[in-house]
Amino acid sequence: MKKLLSLVLVLSVMLGATSLALAQGPSGELEIFSWWAGDEGPALEALIARYSELNPDVEVSISWIDSWTDIAKMKEAANAAIATGADVVLPVASGASPGGLYAADEAGVWGIGYSGDQYVFAPDVTLSSGIVDTGLSIEKVVDVIVAGEFTHTDYWYGLKDNVVRMAPYHNTESEIPQDVKDTISEWTEKILSGEYEVPIKMEF
Repeated sequence: MKKLLSLVLVLSVMLGATSLALAQGPSGELEIFSWWAGDEGPALEALIARYSELNPDVEVSISWIDSWTDIAKMKEAANAAIATGADVVLPVASGASPGGLYAADEAGVWGIGYSGDQYVFAPDVTLSSGIVDTGLSIEKVVDVIVAGEFTHTDYWYGLKDNVVRMAPYHNTESEIPQDVKDTISEWTEKILSGEYEVPIKMEF
């Protein structure tokens, strides 16, 4: 059984934030955590700040593929990172994300999905996914409109609204130690209670 030694990454993703466990790779030691995104965005600041705080000895590798749909390009980028030693991959590019998980599965390193529950693309190596439920966010705004309470303002939804949440562990449940799961629950509660404010600022 692969021993998992990581703490928690607080991942800011567009509409809010959720907690994800990061685990060390099959090599037995987490040294490089690689993140790929479709384009630059404010989530990056929160990723680096929180992960560097919890795991200062781990290298965080960031790449941009300039696409939200190109699965092949994402897989190519993931393979390049894995070839240089990445132990955990987190593809954040919506429709292109499966490419990163395909690469993780073939290489036997851990992966974390994004946008939806993406374990189906690599069920044996996907620890979890950060879900951004755009459909639910639209439904909530429609409810506001129907109630006659709509105003000209920004509507932000996150963990408290279940719009942003963490997917189940699925097939990797037995690979994740209880103390890691407890840490995830602890930080989720800190975010929900306001004790910890995710360091992200979005300007339009």
